[in-house]
Amino acid sequence: MLDKNKIIKTLIVDDHLFIAEGVKSLLENTEQFEVTGICNNGLEVYDYCLKNLPELIILDLSLPGMDGLAVLKKLKGRWPQTKIVCLSADTKEITVKQAIDSGASGYVLKRSSQETLLKAINNAFIEQKFIDEAIQISLISTDLDQTEKKDPPKKLTPRELQILKLVAEGHKNRDIAELLVISLKTVEAHRLNLMRKLQAHNALDLMNWASRLGLRLDK
Repeated sequence: MLDKNKIIKTLIVDDHLFIAEGVKSLLENTEQFEVTGICNNGLEVYDYCLKNLPELIILDLSLPGMDGLAVLKKLKGRWPQTKIVCLSADTKEITVKQAIDSGASGYVLKRSSQETLLKAINNAFIEQKFIDEAIQISLISTDLDQTEKKDPPKKLTPRELQILKLVAEGHKNRDIAELLVISLKTVEAHRLNLMRKLQAHNALDLMNWASRLGLRLDK
């Protein structure tokens, strides 16, 4: 249960300002949350957290710059105690499973009620996972398990997932280097690693893998 005497520093991550402002208004009306910031790009989130250390993050999974799942994994790797509730339009079972497995405390659909989001947040602070009741899901999916056993990709790093997302969105190597502020040779090396790990032969294969892995693309 939330401590009524404690104000929880909160970050909202969503590239739709209308939604972000709505969530901010909802939380601040409860008088238990202080929304210290709004990030609308996946690349901004880690640096923001380094400076501000939010205790709660409301995270959209469809973000420009860096995929929300990659953001989630990176944040939980650095700050495992931070509560992260995903707020998404994506109802796919694989996406929900990946989010929960990556450390999300809850998964709420954007079409659901405000009370559903508040319930997910409350559950997060009593260490109980929350999945929106509108999602019909078993966290161990037979179909998913069979797919992974049949053709399992080697584990991708957060940077590789980030570059895979950008490649699938149609960005050239030089564009990716500029977006991520890294060298062209580094991008080329990551891309070669991706093709080796995924046994991909061209950009179309990488795009197909991005879809299979549940990466949301901005086009």
